[in-house]
Order: sequence, then C-alpha cells, then structure tokens
Amino acid sequence: MTVEDLKNTKIYLSEEAERFKFQDKVFKLGVKWKDGTVETKHIKNCFYFINNDLQMTMDECSGVHWFLSKRNKQIFLDDVLEIEEPKKEYEFKPLDKVLVRDNTSDKWLPRLYSWNSHEANESYPYEITSGDLYKYCIPYEGNEHLAGTSEMP
Repeated sequence: MTVEDLKNTKIYLSEEAERFKFQDKVFKLGVKWKDGTVETKHIKNCFYFINNDLQMTMDECSGVHWFLSKRNKQIFLDDVLEIEEPKKEYEFKPLDKVLVRDNTSDKWLPRLYSWNSHEANESYPYEITSGDLYKYCIPYEGNEHLAGTSEMP
C-alpha cells in the first residue's frame, strides 16, 4: 500500500489506541483534517474517511451498516501502518548544527555535522565532527524542541 492508495478510503477502528496510531501515521504521510490541521483529535469516533485530496473526516459511529454503505474503498490499520513514510532529504554543510540518532527509539543528540559518509557506510551515512556515524540526521534549526527526546520530526 502507498500514500496514493489512501485516496477515497474508509476505515473502522474499534479501539482508541488504534485511532491514535492511525492518525499519527496518516499525518506523517501527508493526510490532513478537512480544516487543514494535523493534530490528533476525534478519538471517540470510530469511522474515518480520506478523500481524493488526502483530507480526512470522521463520523461518530453511526453504525456498521451505514459505514459499509459508503462507496469508499475500505482499508485496514495494519496496511496503513506498513506504508513507508517519505524521507526528507536535507543538504548539510560542514559544521552545520544537526540532531542525530541511530534508532527511532533513541533520543536526538545535538552535534556538528562533518560530512556524508554514504559511500563508506550506507547504513550510517552521517558523520559528525567527532568521527561518529549516525543513521538519522536532521537540521537542529527548527527542530530544537526535539533535542533529548525520541519524538519524530
């Protein structure tokens, strides 16, 4: 499944935990609420719809028969969670302030960028001035609030 496959879809999520996971994932994939926001809300609702413009709406659980009567293609949470998130490409120069980490569960560490060692090490392409290599690297500027956390940018 790809982001394009989310267009004109519907999903039923019976548990609140699933609704949090779903919203978190689709927002990372570029889906927005119809009002343009990307904040987690409407957690009490179990039916969600995504239109052709990747805008999401919800319904307050009007009933399964009503949900099934909608012509949108039905999708499932496991399929949505497997969609690969688009990677942001950043251009760094030596001595740029950056945040780095090796795993998505690690905390972001403020460092100074040295160079891209992609040719030497594909898995850990970002080298900092101390010579350490990292898998993930984002600009410090604009992401200061992420330092010391494991949150996604």
